[in-house]
Amino acid sequence: MSDTPRMRARMLMLTLDHIDRLPTDDVKRVRGIISPSTLRTIEGASRLAWLDTSLQVELNDALLEVLGESRYHDFWAAAGLEMANSGALAGLAQGAMRLLGVSPQGLYKMLPRAAGHVGQAMGEVSVEAGDDGHSMHIVYTGLPPQLCKSPSWALSSRATLGVPLRLLEREGEVEMDASRLAEGEVAFVVRWPAK
Repeated sequence: MSDTPRMRARMLMLTLDHIDRLPTDDVKRVRGIISPSTLRTIEGASRLAWLDTSLQVELNDALLEVLGESRYHDFWAAAGLEMANSGALAGLAQGAMRLLGVSPQGLYKMLPRAAGHVGQAMGEVSVEAGDDGHSMHIVYTGLPPQLCKSPSWALSSRATLGVPLRLLEREGEVEMDASRLAEGEVAFVVRWPAK
């Protein structure tokens, strides 16, 4: 395996697809920020190819700049839900629900495995259930510098970490501590009310 942080091209293609669904003015502005070579690389790749993570960061930074933090969160909440319902991630989510039961804990415990399907050399993720039975503690460590140069990756992660709750039609919140982002660490706590 390469030491270069990489992501499946399919994930970047899905991001571009979601960008193209934005209002026309936003699409023009976001695509205007992204370099033509990045767009060519993503659009010309095989879906299963591994692409440099910096390409996803470029997409994320352009989105964050154009949409602002609130709309960026909404973008990734919707995109993350669709990504979880398609391709390899859908199989993992469905498998987790069958094997581990239909619970937030079961889906969040699949996160390290899912991360390995979409990224390589992107650090480690640990997932632990909270003592209260209604929360999960998720910590990313050893993040590559590409993901730490701007808040866009951490913010998109906060939005997509709400997806398991949405899959289960549960309310909840995701808290983020990015105070150590420059050191390659971001921590999240996902909480939901008891049924």
